[in-house]
Amino acid sequence: MKKLLALVMAMLMLLSLAACGEDSAPMPMVPATNGAANPTATTPSDPSDHTASVGKKEEDNLFSHGLLPVEVDGKWGFINEQGEMVIQPAYGHAYNFAANGLASVELDGKRGYINLNGEMVIQPIYNQGFAFAANGLAPVDLNGKFGYINENGEMIIEPIYDRGISFGSNGLACVNLNEKWGCINEKGKIVIQPIYDQSIVLVPNGLTCVKLNGKWGYINDHGEMVIQPCYDYADKFSANGLARVELNGKWGYIDRNGEIVIQLTYDLAGDFADNGLASVKLNDKRGYINKNGEMVIQPNYGDAGKFATNGLACVKLNGKYGFINEKGEMVIQPSYDDASYFFDDGYAYVRLDGKYGVINENGELVVPIAYDEIRF
Repeated sequence: MKKLLALVMAMLMLLSLAACGEDSAPMPMVPATNGAANPTATTPSDPSDHTASVGKKEEDNLFSHGLLPVEVDGKWGFINEQGEMVIQPAYGHAYNFAANGLASVELDGKRGYINLNGEMVIQPIYNQGFAFAANGLAPVDLNGKFGYINENGEMIIEPIYDRGISFGSNGLACVNLNEKWGCINEKGKIVIQPIYDQSIVLVPNGLTCVKLNGKWGYINDHGEMVIQPCYDYADKFSANGLARVELNGKWGYIDRNGEIVIQLTYDLAGDFADNGLASVKLNDKRGYINKNGEMVIQPNYGDAGKFATNGLACVKLNGKYGFINEKGEMVIQPSYDDASYFFDDGYAYVRLDGKYGVINENGELVVPIAYDEIRF
């Protein structure tokens, strides 16, 4: 029952993880699932980092293969970038297409995979089915245990794990055994022992945040603890070499040596974007600091998301969401009830009066605000 409750909570939280809108505590980085509900999430996502709970995809596009899952009257289908329905809404759930052109869908309570033509190529026999990774493997739940199948639906890594998530670009996948997390390789061999409290993913810079005995620290590529677990929360290192950490309810930033370089003085903090700015919260308002801890965009916002690669960030002003540039200028007026960050393909989704649509970088609607839900 405990595992089932955690899974249900995870799926509910995924629905809002890309939104700019809920002000809550962050969650650990885990590999991307291309929109498939993440079975590992147990805490809310941080609105300042829209990639927090599933990890940023290597190609972080809203549309995958030019298609986007949408819900209409309780059923899911796929639209193209012109808003045309190209795969009719017939599924209980549908998730974004992976690079191999397969997407997980739910039919009669079971998961299978369709191709870009909407043809069922892997029959719906799984309790859960998540995204295919670049290595051609996908985690599936068969009779309550997770294993990994290939693109032909053949079980390559036997279903022996309590939970499992998609392989990362480093060829490792995070798995759960007896409520502890570790990593396996593509042969199914455990390479990082399952001793951690929450899911992990090894990152290219060689330092990965892990939770052990209730505290967060960092391990290297060999699984050795190099920054001792002493924080209430810790996140991945950004490109500028800084990582956000929390201790006793306050947030700041450390470097890769574990030294505090921006003092823990903030009520909440996001990780640094590629432009070198991070969202922070002080006295219930959000602004942006640089790597020196200097406030470069004043804390005037009720919410403030991470800057996207196009230099725009989602912010909340007077109860509505819009987008600012790196100078703090409002370039898309705050008129939406909620909004996501801009994905790498130049689209963001928006919500107004309970319906979802898609805008481009000019703020123009490219998909009408007509859908019950959009999933990325």
